[in-house]
Parts: sequence; C-alpha cells; structure tokens
Amino acid sequence: MLNRWFSQWQLRALEKAYQGAIALKEIEDKYFNGEPVAYDAQMGQTVSDYLQSRVEQQLTKIHFNLNQFKLSGWLQNTTNDPHESEILAKLGLIEMVIAKYRQPQPTPEIDPPPAISTPVPTAASSEPVIITDPISKSSQIIPMGQKQNSQRLFGSFLDRAAQIRRELNPEYEQDMVRELRSLRKQQTIAIRWLILLVAVPLIVQITTRNLIFEPLLDAYWNRSPNPAEIVANAEISEEFLHEFSNYKDSLEIAQLLGITPNLAPEKREELLRERATELFQEAGYRTLDGLKNIFADLLGLASFVLLVYLGRKELIVVRQFISRTFLGLNDATKIFLIILITDLFVGYHSPEGWDVVLGGLYRHFGLVENHTAINAFIATVPVFMDSWFKFWVFNYLTRSSPSSVAIYEKMNQ
Repeated sequence: MLNRWFSQWQLRALEKAYQGAIALKEIEDKYFNGEPVAYDAQMGQTVSDYLQSRVEQQLTKIHFNLNQFKLSGWLQNTTNDPHESEILAKLGLIEMVIAKYRQPQPTPEIDPPPAISTPVPTAASSEPVIITDPISKSSQIIPMGQKQNSQRLFGSFLDRAAQIRRELNPEYEQDMVRELRSLRKQQTIAIRWLILLVAVPLIVQITTRNLIFEPLLDAYWNRSPNPAEIVANAEISEEFLHEFSNYKDSLEIAQLLGITPNLAPEKREELLRERATELFQEAGYRTLDGLKNIFADLLGLASFVLLVYLGRKELIVVRQFISRTFLGLNDATKIFLIILITDLFVGYHSPEGWDVVLGGLYRHFGLVENHTAINAFIATVPVFMDSWFKFWVFNYLTRSSPSSVAIYEKMNQ
C-alpha cells in the first residue's frame, strides 16, 4: 500500500517536471528557433525580461518536481519498475532541455609560482564560483575576488600604479558597471538565502507540528488515555490537582452560601467526575506537547541542515554580504551593536535572561526545570562566549577596523 503510494507520487512529480520541460522547449522553439532563451536586442529589454521570467518559472517547477521525484524514489522499495522505460524517456527529455541552462564547472588553473627575488603582495582570489539562485534555481558565475575586500589598501607603489593604470583604461567604466552588477546579484542571492534559512525551518516546524504530529498524537491519546502518564510531568500534574481542588472548594462554598441548591452526594460526585475528566483530557494533551515540539523541531533542524548542505557555495556569498554590511557601518554604530549584543548574552544582566530562555526551553520540550543544570549552563557557557568574543574583537576587528577597537576600549574603561 505504502509502496504504491510512493510510486504514484514519483510518477506525478516526474509528469509535472516533464510538462515544465515541454513548456520551456515550446518557448525556445517559438521565439529562439530551439536555442536557449537569452537577451535579444531585436525584441528589446522588456520582452527579453518577460521571456526570461517565464523560463525561470519553468526551471523552478522542473527542479522542484525533480527533487520530489528523487525523494520518492529513495523512499520507494522496488526492484523491477514496470514504468522504467517511460521514466528514462522523460528524464532524457528533461535533461536535454535544462542542460542548456547549467553553467559549466570552472576548471581550476595552476598559477605559476611567484618570483623569489621580488616579493609581490598577494591579491584576493578571483576564481569564479557558480552560485544557484534559491528561487529560480538558475546558476550563474559570479567573480568572487572582484571588489570583495572593501578594506584593500593601496599602500605600495606597485598597487597604486596598477590602480591608476586601470582607471586610465578606456574600458574602466564598463568594468565598474560589470562589478556593480555582480555585487548586486550577490546581494540579492544573499538576502534570499538569509530569508530561506530563517523561513523554511520555521514553516516546516509549524506545519509539521500542527498538521502531522498534533493530530496523530492526540488521536493516540483519545484512543487509549492513561491517567498514569500525566505524572511524567510534575508541573502539569500539580496544575491539574490545583485546578480540581479549586473547583471542588468553589462548589462547596456556593452550597454553603446558598448560591446553588444543596446537591445530593451522587450529583455532587458526578459533577466532580466530569470536571476531573475534562482536566484529565486537557492535562494529557499538554503532556504530549513536548513530544510534538521535539519531533517538529527535529524536522525543522533537518530542513536547516539540508539547506546549508545544498547551499554551501551560496553561504560564501551570505558570509561576505554580512561581513561587507557590518564593515560598511560607521564606527559608532558598530560599537553600539557590539555592546548591545554582549550585554544581552554575557553582560551583568544576562543570567536573568538565560534563566528565562532555558526555562522556556524546558517547558517547550515538556520537561521539568532542572535548576542545577540551568545554573551550571549559566556559569560556563557565557564565559566561553565572552572569551571567544574578546578573541574575535582583537583578532578580526583590530585588522579590519582599528578605530572601532579604540572606541570599544575607551567605552569599556
């Protein structure tokens, strides 16, 4: 049963990818005589951008469904697939269409050894890196060494002479425009990947918890409830007993004050039993919240790790974008952010914040707070963080922004 469902899922995903490849091929045949879609001066920039957006839409559809096809094939347990010939034929057409839009991998070149007699300062590596856009799934080669180090110094005469010669080159403006376009593409990719790294695990965690684990575990609890399982969480058990005791006391007080008529012992026992059953069901659901959160958090973490693994090259652009953005701030803003972050995590008031965060994590996973473990964490982890941060300030920030380090030391004094 399960194997047949995976097989149908695999065929549906392949069919959608196949239809996307056919639609992409129709665009090529209709407007470019079967050639890849590219900028055409006769059509103009607007028409070319429109056709390119349609191509990116189809490529996104193809890659998304191919990933589903691979996942379902990995989960499926078959030895002799009757649809193998059909699958190979469709995959062949899909590969023929999308292969035109893949950038070839750059072949590494061996640089000649530098001259021993004349020491020349090494420049930043200009080897191109293929970056994949997370939305369109289209690859593009972006030079990583051009304008990446905003703190490059032209202290030596040779570097300054090379810069002057470059500025006198008639193609200098075109080179600058190309570099600015490359920088803009890198910023776009970095922002998209930052959004994906935050949004995708969060969406996976919320959807799987509310749509998968909560209905399954609640159905299991409703099918075979066991009052002994509530004792596993002392906090919920204590709250359950406290609410039941309050209800019982309020019922007796209402009878003594004449607010409600005197109840027969059987009626009173029935009301108490109904209230205990309601509290028991609610306590059972809350006891299972920890398991729901654990399973959902594991899937969210797995999606984050998968994004990091698939976007290893894109994360280089993200790291450089963050570094470039931080170094582009003025010194006062840098120091303000540094002091704000350090005071939150390793300052004098951070123990109270860590206590709140760790207590929330215990409740999130349905555990009883262990104050000994919390105090041990607060006594060790912030100390390591403070040591690492000081090492980062004097190792990295001293070289990249010495004036910021001077302001930071003055403010600490």
